[in-house]
Amino acid sequence: MNAKKIMGAVLVALLALTAFAGVAAATDYGTVFTYQNTSEVNVLTDKVLPDGVWNNGAAQITVADGVVYPGANFAAGTYKFGDHKVYVTYPTAAYAVGATIGDDTQYLVANGGNVYATSVLDFTVKGAATGFDVTYVYLTYPNGTAVKTLLENIEGAVLTPADEKGVYKIQAIFETTGFVEGVPSNLLLDTVSALTFTVVGAEDATIAASVDTVYTGEKVTLTVKGTPGTKYLFNSSNLTIENNQLVEIDSVTGEGYEFTMPNVGEASFIATVTGEKKTTIALKYWNDTAYVAVKGKPEIKITISAPVVTATLGAPAYFIGDVIEITGTATAAAPFTFNITGTNVKEFEIEEVEFEEGKEWTANLTIEQKLDVGTYTIKVLQSGKVVATLPVALKQPFISIADAPEVIAQGDAASFLITAEAATVVKAYFFGTNYFYTTDSQPEHDENDEPIASLFNVTLEEDDTKKEVMATGQYFVVFQHPMYDKVFNIGAEETGAVKLNNYGVWTSGSEIFNATSRQTANAAQALCDALDSQNIDDMYVKYSFFVVEDLEKDTFSMSEIPTEVVKGNKIVISGVDTASKEGTLVTVEMVSTAFAAVPKETVGSAAFILVTTTIAEDGTWEVTLDTSDLNVDEYSLSVAIDSVPKESVTVDVIEAADEPVDPEQPGDEPEQPTDEPEAPATPGFGALAALAGLGAVAVLLLRRE
Repeated sequence: MNAKKIMGAVLVALLALTAFAGVAAATDYGTVFTYQNTSEVNVLTDKVLPDGVWNNGAAQITVADGVVYPGANFAAGTYKFGDHKVYVTYPTAAYAVGATIGDDTQYLVANGGNVYATSVLDFTVKGAATGFDVTYVYLTYPNGTAVKTLLENIEGAVLTPADEKGVYKIQAIFETTGFVEGVPSNLLLDTVSALTFTVVGAEDATIAASVDTVYTGEKVTLTVKGTPGTKYLFNSSNLTIENNQLVEIDSVTGEGYEFTMPNVGEASFIATVTGEKKTTIALKYWNDTAYVAVKGKPEIKITISAPVVTATLGAPAYFIGDVIEITGTATAAAPFTFNITGTNVKEFEIEEVEFEEGKEWTANLTIEQKLDVGTYTIKVLQSGKVVATLPVALKQPFISIADAPEVIAQGDAASFLITAEAATVVKAYFFGTNYFYTTDSQPEHDENDEPIASLFNVTLEEDDTKKEVMATGQYFVVFQHPMYDKVFNIGAEETGAVKLNNYGVWTSGSEIFNATSRQTANAAQALCDALDSQNIDDMYVKYSFFVVEDLEKDTFSMSEIPTEVVKGNKIVISGVDTASKEGTLVTVEMVSTAFAAVPKETVGSAAFILVTTTIAEDGTWEVTLDTSDLNVDEYSLSVAIDSVPKESVTVDVIEAADEPVDPEQPGDEPEQPTDEPEAPATPGFGALAALAGLGAVAVLLLRRE
């Protein structure tokens, strides 16, 4: 099927939809036209109108011998004669115009639309009702000249650039068949539905923007109207096409964006405008030899304003390794980038984790681990320019014990509540006599099953504490934070093998020790010593508790006491006695077992230590013995509850080893004292982490305070 046949089929379908446009709903006499002879033919009603004067308000028609004559003040509408009604209107036609330009580019010409020069036109004009044929049309030229032309003479007309460009009008002239004999043709002229179109050339193309003022980085819609099949080009140094609608960009050249105008004669593009002050977008067309500026509207100017951006931090301070949330608004939806600066830190870009384009935006940023604690500035950049600055404090994550039991009865469940900031998981290691157990803990959840930040619950179930698993006595636990790299750099297998962990992979041959082959407190301390390495960024907190047979029975347990202590060190002794009431007296005595007389030069030193305390509400107690004033000797250390002896061990107090001193070099300046206090010695696992009588939980050791 050739192009003309295809267009003809389209036009017929179009006429089928428009044939009765403007015709009113039928009355008892249907619809008739002015000067129609209803006595000869009435294709709408097959009825002859009765003669007489018909009225429509002040308007009238006169029917004589079945012919409808309009009065001087005639207007289309419904007229009445007695009980009869009829709708009377001027003769109208339906129009359809198709055009083909080039070899196969076809388009329909809308009423009032454009016809592009060199197009071949295909006209179809029909009366609004069957039986009213159209043979002639009036073709009115842009200069006002009207020519009566046979319809068939304008079929296939070619409008060349030499033809007069401007507005044309086509009006149907109906054949006299069906109308009163002798009616002038000008009275059978369609004055209601005339078709107009404008002949334009490729040089008459136009470009328009959806707005004339934008913020830099904001999107704007560009609409180009021109001749189908013609190549057009528009350019601007501040223009970036991000996407287009229905038409593809053929190429992007040094001059701009090139495309071929589609059949509809219109193309729209979504572009991003950047820069400052103003930008000019110029439109050109291809005239077979080069791109030249169009004449219709060769360019448009868009005023560019600096964007207005707001930005707010989710919190004034974050832990290193945390995700920082920034929310805000923006007058332009251009993408954002983020930089951070601080002490001894040059500006570097932060990876953007999430960004939602729009007037409201959200960005989630992860701060690099290499940054130290301190105050930094986050810069928000849009289109390469700083649009907001945000001060933020970076803190070191922390792990602590929020709540923990001091005494657990065999067969009872127990929970250890841990605070671990900026962590998604924590590890727990439990040590006891012939006992080792390790587990991971995920964050606690609220009533809506949402994770609670930084809060973890390590639980020992009833089966975990039954007497077949955990014997009575003192136990130690270490809670581990993976810190910045989110990896537990040291971990333990269920077998008790403590190993180095290389980014989630157990390193071959990396076993440090096996917890099951060491004594209880020694194994726990060995793990802490391994974590203390500066090559390991993990943090930890340690704790001790007692397991008893039954909280209601007479149960006494005491922490392990060293058999040897260096003079001047402290001995921390703790225990639990669930049978005694709160406030019961606990006496701890350390007496020399030697029979030799005390040398006179040691006058003033104590040969014994006597310390008392009371039992707390939960049955726990704790005392500290300072050996600074004791002689180097062998001592008997005994514990009594309410004057009833419970435990007695022998402890040797020994001299501290001498540290070698470098001889002072000539000319050396004496060391100046500093105001910084000395760090306290790290306590071991011998103490029970509780404040006796207060029931408060205390952390025995926090690494890198």
